[in-house]
Amino acid sequence: MKALMKWYFDGLFTILLRPIYFYTFMEDGPWKDKSLSFITISGWIFSFLLSIAAFIISVYPMVSVLVEGFRGIKLLVVIPVFAAFCAVLFLMIFIIALFLITAFLIALFSLFAVLAHYFAGRFGGSGDIKETVKAVFYSSAVLVPVSILPLFALLARFKIFSSQNFGIAANMMIFLAVIYLWGLWSIAVRKIYKLSKQNALLSTFIVSFLVILLQVVVGTKIVSMLERWTI
Repeated sequence: MKALMKWYFDGLFTILLRPIYFYTFMEDGPWKDKSLSFITISGWIFSFLLSIAAFIISVYPMVSVLVEGFRGIKLLVVIPVFAAFCAVLFLMIFIIALFLITAFLIALFSLFAVLAHYFAGRFGGSGDIKETVKAVFYSSAVLVPVSILPLFALLARFKIFSSQNFGIAANMMIFLAVIYLWGLWSIAVRKIYKLSKQNALLSTFIVSFLVILLQVVVGTKIVSMLERWTI
């Protein structure tokens, strides 16, 4: 497990900080090997942090009512039971989110890979769709920085900075993540399909636009929910 996580985080930082190097020397092998493991771990991290946010925002306020009114010795007795109850509830949320979100991300990024393959071909490129799936799965590294948004929400909740600043920062982070995805896919398509830089950018922009639509439909609602909770 330690070796797996070391491999994951080494790959994560290389993709985020040295994407051209990573995609130039991307390993050979089937997409079901390392790249599938990579997006799966990205999904786990994303699911875990999102589960923390969901628990704190939706579940904790309700269950915390159970310990109101207890003082002194009674509170010391109740706290372990309350902690165990919260742990079970959080575990249930995390397990559900783990399977649903990871499966959704794999399906979604597979769709992005198919579309990237199609549009790269329309712009005159020729390449293996399996390599594209592998490259797009690795681009799930962008999910990790985005998944820290719930932690920023906690800071805003405790008034370390304002909820308005949180909303601005969250939308900016998501916007930059989409732009970075576009850049990663452009690099990958250029390497795999031997396209010019301009054609690689144009072909992947169409796919990136779908991400923008998804962010407008889903992302803005999540940010709004977090922002309301921080007030």
